[in-house]
Amino acid sequence: MLLELLYRFQEMERKEEELEKSLKALPQFKELKRIKERFNQSKKKLETTKEVHANISRRLKKAEHQVSGLEDNQKELSRLLYAGTIKNSKELENIEQQINILSEQISRISDEIIIMMDEKESVEKELSELELELKKEYQKFNKLKLQYNQVKLNLEQEMKSIEEDKKKLLLELDNKTLTWYKENKEKFKGTPVAKVMENHACSGCRTIIPITIVKEARTFPGSIYCEKCSRILYAPEIK
Repeated sequence: MLLELLYRFQEMERKEEELEKSLKALPQFKELKRIKERFNQSKKKLETTKEVHANISRRLKKAEHQVSGLEDNQKELSRLLYAGTIKNSKELENIEQQINILSEQISRISDEIIIMMDEKESVEKELSELELELKKEYQKFNKLKLQYNQVKLNLEQEMKSIEEDKKKLLLELDNKTLTWYKENKEKFKGTPVAKVMENHACSGCRTIIPITIVKEARTFPGSIYCEKCSRILYAPEIK
């Protein structure tokens, strides 16, 4: 009777481990990890692209401000040139040269502004695409997470039920038996107790157990071991 209880306890623990592995091996779990990784990568790229956009915007604003200032200076020099208040030809020639220099500067910076505007437009398009991609990944993640949570809940409820049954069994198992089980569990990869199947095979190593050994295992439960794998044999009566 004690060996039967121990075998049941062992199978409950084995089932628990299988459920835990199943939980981690769920396709939804793996896909959620992949989506999260892609999401984080896209998020980092979005932040970097936003910084690039902000930098271009600052440069563009600075360039436009420069052009505005240069144009104001040019207008003032043009006013002086044609106001008739300056009669000295040298001074007039100098003003004309300054106006020409300003025109060249305005033209050069204006060309840079056009390039920056193109860059800004390209970056804004990339930002829009990244934001859309993030939105889709977020929606996909949430949808899949709902599915995963439902499957997870079912598995956890099953594990909880097993845990409650284990607690009941523990009340019937003595400390000596449990100590032996814990000491041998790792050695036999979680199954120190082997059940003799209906075809007389050992559940641990699948070796066929001689009928005489099977009878001994039934007569002296807890005293007979598999000759091949050394697991203790539990041989229930076939009903």
